Amino acid sequence: MQVILLKDVPKVGKKGDLCQVSDGYGRNFLIARGFAEIASEGRLRAVAKEQAEHQAQLQREKEAAQAQAQRLEAKPLVLAVKCGDQDKLFGSVTSQDLASALQSQFQETVDKKNIKLDEPIRKLGQYKVQVRLHPQVKATLNVQVERS
Repeated sequence: MQVILLKDVPKVGKKGDLCQVSDGYGRNFLIARGFAEIASEGRLRAVAKEQAEHQAQLQREKEAAQAQAQRLEAKPLVLAVKCGDQDKLFGSVTSQDLASALQSQFQETVDKKNIKLDEPIRKLGQYKVQVRLHPQVKATLNVQVERS
């Protein structure tokens, strides 16, 4: 029996997959619990169309993330902070500070969890920071920390 999975089923397949299963398993377990439906020509075409739309959406998201990465890498992010002797900051610059500065200077929204700082910035200078914009797209942000 061929079925189209409506949900991810361990050891069988993922949502939208066309699977060959035994008649009893398909009828008594998968279809009865709403995990699958019998594969028909119309439903196969509908699933193929949904998958094509989903792939197109993923591609648009990736292209938007690549464009955002180019905008972020184009110019440095300048942070003006208070500091004491020997260019040591009062406090530190964290990923939250960088996310806020990106929003205010570039009008770009980036979640603080996607900004990778090995450790907080505690001195004046220039730093390179990795920003994950998409699972397949990363940008290197040039951060310049200056005296205010």
